[in-house]
Amino acid sequence: MIARPCRGLVALVLLVAILAGLPWALLALGMPYLPDHLPSVAEASAALYGIQDGRLLLGALVVGGWLAWVYLVVSTVIELVAALHDQTHRPRPGRRRAGRALTGVLVMWLMAAFTSQAVAAPALAAPVTSTAPGRLDAEHEQTAGPQYTVRDRDTLWDIASRELGDPLRWREILEINVGREQPDGGRLTTGALLRTGWILELPVAAPPPDVVTVRRGDTLAAIAARTLHDSARFPELFDANVGRPQPDGQTLRDANVIRPGWLLRIPQAGPPGTVDIVPPPHEQPRTSQSPSAQPTTPQPTTPPSTTTTVSAPTRTPPPTVAQSPPADSDPSAAIITWGGAGLAAAGIVGALALLRRRQQRARRYRHQIAVPSSEPGRYEVAAAETARPSDADLITLALCSLPADTDPPDLRAVMLHPDGVELDFADQTQLPPPYLVGASATSWLLPVESGLALPDEPLNPYPAVVAIGAAPGRLHLIDLEHHGVVHLDGHPERARDLLRSIVVELGTSRWADATEIITNGLDPDLARLPYSRVRHLPHPADAVATGTQKLRLVESCLAPDDVVVTRRRAEPWSDAWVVTVVALADLDAHEDLPELLAHLHSGPRRSVVFLLANGPTDLAGYRIHVHEDGAITTPDTTPEGLIAEQMSATFATNLLDVIGTTYAPDQPVPAAAEDQQSWATDMAADGAWTPPAVDVTNPWQQTMLFDAAPRPESPPPAEEPTELPQPTSPVVDPAVERALQRVQRDDPDLDADLARWHSSDTPPNPLVGILGPPLMRAPGTVPASRRPWFLEIAVYLALHPRGVSADKLATDLWPADRQAKESTVRRALVDVRAWAGHAPDDPNDFYLPAGTPGVATQYRLTRFLLDWDLFRRLRKRANALAKAGRVEDAVADYSAALQLIRGPILRSEREHGYGWLRNPDQHLDSIIPGWVVDTAHELVDLTLEHRDLDTARWAAEASRLADPDLTHDRPLLDLMRIAHAEGNLAEMREHADLLLSERGFEVGEDLPSESFAVFHELFPHGIDGRR
Repeated sequence: MIARPCRGLVALVLLVAILAGLPWALLALGMPYLPDHLPSVAEASAALYGIQDGRLLLGALVVGGWLAWVYLVVSTVIELVAALHDQTHRPRPGRRRAGRALTGVLVMWLMAAFTSQAVAAPALAAPVTSTAPGRLDAEHEQTAGPQYTVRDRDTLWDIASRELGDPLRWREILEINVGREQPDGGRLTTGALLRTGWILELPVAAPPPDVVTVRRGDTLAAIAARTLHDSARFPELFDANVGRPQPDGQTLRDANVIRPGWLLRIPQAGPPGTVDIVPPPHEQPRTSQSPSAQPTTPQPTTPPSTTTTVSAPTRTPPPTVAQSPPADSDPSAAIITWGGAGLAAAGIVGALALLRRRQQRARRYRHQIAVPSSEPGRYEVAAAETARPSDADLITLALCSLPADTDPPDLRAVMLHPDGVELDFADQTQLPPPYLVGASATSWLLPVESGLALPDEPLNPYPAVVAIGAAPGRLHLIDLEHHGVVHLDGHPERARDLLRSIVVELGTSRWADATEIITNGLDPDLARLPYSRVRHLPHPADAVATGTQKLRLVESCLAPDDVVVTRRRAEPWSDAWVVTVVALADLDAHEDLPELLAHLHSGPRRSVVFLLANGPTDLAGYRIHVHEDGAITTPDTTPEGLIAEQMSATFATNLLDVIGTTYAPDQPVPAAAEDQQSWATDMAADGAWTPPAVDVTNPWQQTMLFDAAPRPESPPPAEEPTELPQPTSPVVDPAVERALQRVQRDDPDLDADLARWHSSDTPPNPLVGILGPPLMRAPGTVPASRRPWFLEIAVYLALHPRGVSADKLATDLWPADRQAKESTVRRALVDVRAWAGHAPDDPNDFYLPAGTPGVATQYRLTRFLLDWDLFRRLRKRANALAKAGRVEDAVADYSAALQLIRGPILRSEREHGYGWLRNPDQHLDSIIPGWVVDTAHELVDLTLEHRDLDTARWAAEASRLADPDLTHDRPLLDLMRIAHAEGNLAEMREHADLLLSERGFEVGEDLPSESFAVFHELFPHGIDGRR
């Protein structure tokens, strides 16, 4: 009798708890995760497709809880009504199925809650790998924060709750660790499983109140606005933190580059004080081959990949607008002060790289490529410092990766910011992943971590996209073709410089390949830009007529329903869809213009754009107003602080002069510097032996194919390999023997120095290496931080043996926009001096002597051993030994020289490092590879003549270590000759096909003359047997 009332009481309590307690819990805990208004369609799409932080899932759980509560209330009411009417109520199968369905939904949500964050899975036998952007490896070096080892079933949510005391800080753990390689070879990516045993870096402890933690997407200007209430005070923030070690071991060196998790000191709220500029900070030293390792036989390198992984964009620098641009005597002023022209500079720098590759291919034996003179060279350095090639690649990727199965939407503008590239369209559209919903209903974002790769020949339906201005952390671009007519007005000089920047950008950018630019009123020399896209017409009427004719052609090719961007992608070979940009500066009234521009501006795209600077103000078109301080306004919503892209006439002219040197003929190798040691006597700068009284035409080179002197006509050899002639012992001239003795007498320490270079012991004096990644081994104390930076200073000093002044050091090594004081230079040299060390018998005899107070000091590294000097000394002695008939000794010296090559010359991972190599007296990273190829070629000739085919093949492959990009023809030609000597015609044709395909040629006649001479000798009837 008592049990029944007890059961009823328990049931009543449970029923009240469920019906009243559940809504109370949902109201108290779930309301923050529900929207405060009914979301629109755009807001719902943004929530579904945007980056998830867990709020959407929690909101869905809250809604599901309310639905479950309503279901329980309705069921309870039905049961009560049935009981009061004394009816026997059996649960219907349908209702049971509904209950089971609801349970299934709740279980699904519960499982989603555990798996939506990264969940630790059991460790796998095979490593789990995932593709991550290249920039993440550089950004996520070992940090100073605590480490956590992932356990079974761990989630980021649980780890943040347990270790940091706040589960909502799981995203901080994700941002610090995403992309970092784990012990099993896998990487953490957004939404990926955690693996048991992975090691995660946790955020450091909370900073003191005067320190702010950098968040993803932050810029110095944004932090200054948030903490100092004035974005213009970002220089104070930079000065207060430059050079300070950060948790990840790096330091702030560039106002445009800060990393998530860095701790920045907030300056006091007063006028900024004077802060010395500390040397630029630098990445952790790369792991490279130990300098003490014994030389090994170089292995052949593989051809470069056919796709390009796009790295993260560099943040657009906050431009300086407080004063007018400095005079053009400062080569960087025209770029640095006015916000960049970074994409235009990137196009120029990229074009120079391609043109110099062509120079190297046409370079003759014992010659070097032409390099710019001093003044234009300074402008090239400034352009390289300003160029943003990763930005250009990311923009190209975003424009070329739209789905191919749908018509391209009408693009209006592009915004580049730290999260990626945002495309703003004229109408609402839908793009598939990895594109994400952007900031507005018509924009889509391609994130940096998209995982897409840039193809070799990207097809861009929007080739007339150009940058018009930069704001802190953003770069603003528009599609000229969308508007048809664009006016640049306001300050005349600023408008003209913006027009010039646009022309240079269109003339050199990878995404603008389908454009032609007609100029009038601008510098005629702009037609010298590479790729032949720019054409100057002296009369404005001719330029207008060209645009008019193109408009008629396009309209005649279009059907009523045709869309230009669709036809352009479907017919990329048609000239009709190449965008003709007519760029006019300071144009007076033209009778045909008003009607033409009104028609072009009001209609759809027509593959024609009129771009006018300082033109009539009553013409139709989209107007961009450029103020005297560089700020710009547009008819649309202009981002705050947008500063126009600028390129002055002087800057453009000097860059064009640099480009002009790439078309100049190569020059004979000059003699070695006169002030070098005795071993440089009778030696050229490339190490070749040049005795005045000895004929150095090598007697063994019966198969020599690169002699400049013409050879007598002889019948072409047969395709089938023939026996090599037996080597003959040359009759050695006594003068040659005496010359060899002089070579050995002038360099008595060569063998000892070579042994010292390869020794694993601590060297008694500095050893500096440039024949590969830069290195220095020295008896002093290795710097605890900023080692790559101090290494660059040491290499710079080693390559300036006469010494340099503090002013030249500061000019060459510090960025032009943040020039260092002499005291800053001295402080940097203190660390280099300590690393270089001192003489073993005198602690005050430093290899980098200190300056004398009050005296103009020439800083000079002394008594060091440079691997490039060793290489040249070995080549010189090898030349003399071969001339004297001592073939085995010559082969040994040649081999020892080539064993010094560790990889691409002076290939550093430091971004914008070693910019001084663009100085006229340097360019060693461009010149030395050709000289290494020449040296290897001499060894190939010598060993081929004496039937040592294994050494010949090794020499040809060794030279490719210095030239992994196959810039030079000679290594492949030598491999063809070796294969011919071995009778391996298949390999010979394989190398020939590779040579032609790398150059984009179809027949050998397209090769440079010396290369074709070899090609013709080996394939007299063509590579396929037909002429």
